[in-house]
Amino acid sequence: MANALKPYEKAAHRLAHGRALAPLQAKARTKDARQKHPFMLDPGPGLPWPIPMDGLQEPLYQGWRECGVINIQPGGYKTTAFVIPQAAAAPGALLLTSNKVDGVAETVALRTGEGRTIWRIDPQGIEGVPQGCTVNLLRYVHDDVTATELATVLSDASSANNTRSDQQKSDDAHFGPAGIRLVSYAILAAALEGRPISTVERWIVVGEGAFPEGSPEALANKDARARDVIATGQDAIAAALDRHGWNQWATATRAIKGQPEKTRGSLWATAARMVQDLGFQHNIAWTTPTPSLPELELEAFLYSKDTLIMLSKKGAGGAGFIVTSLLQALVKQAERTAADSGSRLPVPLVMLLDEICNIVQWPELPDKLSFFGSLGIVTNLFIQGFDQGIRTFGQQGMGQLWKSANIRWLGGGEDDTVLRGFSATAGDYDKAVISTSSRGWMETTTSKSTQQRPILTVAELANMPKGYGLLTAQDLPQPCLAKVQPWFHNPDLLALISPESTTNPAPQKKEANPWIS
Repeated sequence: MANALKPYEKAAHRLAHGRALAPLQAKARTKDARQKHPFMLDPGPGLPWPIPMDGLQEPLYQGWRECGVINIQPGGYKTTAFVIPQAAAAPGALLLTSNKVDGVAETVALRTGEGRTIWRIDPQGIEGVPQGCTVNLLRYVHDDVTATELATVLSDASSANNTRSDQQKSDDAHFGPAGIRLVSYAILAAALEGRPISTVERWIVVGEGAFPEGSPEALANKDARARDVIATGQDAIAAALDRHGWNQWATATRAIKGQPEKTRGSLWATAARMVQDLGFQHNIAWTTPTPSLPELELEAFLYSKDTLIMLSKKGAGGAGFIVTSLLQALVKQAERTAADSGSRLPVPLVMLLDEICNIVQWPELPDKLSFFGSLGIVTNLFIQGFDQGIRTFGQQGMGQLWKSANIRWLGGGEDDTVLRGFSATAGDYDKAVISTSSRGWMETTTSKSTQQRPILTVAELANMPKGYGLLTAQDLPQPCLAKVQPWFHNPDLLALISPESTTNPAPQKKEANPWIS
């Protein structure tokens, strides 16, 4: 291992090291935190990042107005060296997303305390913990804009979770915009009526048909006068919109009846596919108010030291629409709170968006990241390669995401095209070259010259040892090479996390103490 590290140790001293790293070290970060968050008693320097390889072992931190992107392959210590230590450092509210349980138990152990609530959103039962709360997604729908945003989330999540036949894909491409409009009509109608979001799925699925026997609408129709009967899902949507003064949308809903039968059928079928994840029983249970369970309220959450853990995975009945819509609603609430507080949150909100590409469908996120930090929304996105980011956000979106981030990590595993760019970013150094020449057997001439060589070659970047990576930051003149520090190397975190409560245990030796390593 020592021999394998030699070229990287040499490169580390040709990159940012020593005093050049001062802007990311505790003294500068703490000073900046006190200026930007004067009402925090002990803001701390920021979120911890890997330790530079310059031999000084001085920790580096992400400041409280910065966002980051961590590009790290599986097995690269993402959870143990990034997620868990950064969750421990969050001074106020913390949001963590994932599609698996790694890091959840440790985060709960670190964040549990007096006056702190752990909110778990896990409709698919990934963690296996009983449901402890509900969420009302329609609480954050106030008008046509917010209704359309939620309809778009439902559509995107459904496309990611569910397979489509060729005919269905064709219909969705043709009727997609009209389908989103129809779903948005139903969402706004349900929100205005104070209904749970599962009502949207029922209204859309019934469409122009009659409500099934025993449904709330069918029971209400039995006692209604003829002119008050709500015979179909379409009637229910239009009537609700009319009752609350949204007459134009009500008229648009009724106008669907005037279209050709085949067109109507394709439109309702497209809309039904968009909302199909709403109809799964586990999603209904989490999005329906229940007297025995508390409801998550995002405004109160922002002012707390609570932890919100949202788990979801792709597949039929996926809860990605819950994760994405709550994330969007939380950001909007944080923007309002920051504006009310003089442009910045009094205490930073930390969002660790692990598995972002697998569970969150939010194409506009790259645009948002550029100003999150200035509001005190400290956000880190975890990706498993540029190709994954491009599939999720597009080539331009991924490029914008990387540029918008104030601090970034490359943990290896990329293709040569990407690594050539990082090799160029690291720069070149002048290598001394000594050459000799001879004139006959008695005369030898020695000359010295310099040649420019890359500080880090593509091959060296591709073969970085596990746990090492390239850190770039807007406050640094050059990248720096650094080594991760898993949480179990931190005595303070060891004291808070018991061996029984972790899914990422520390390496164990034969000693009685299971944390000795």
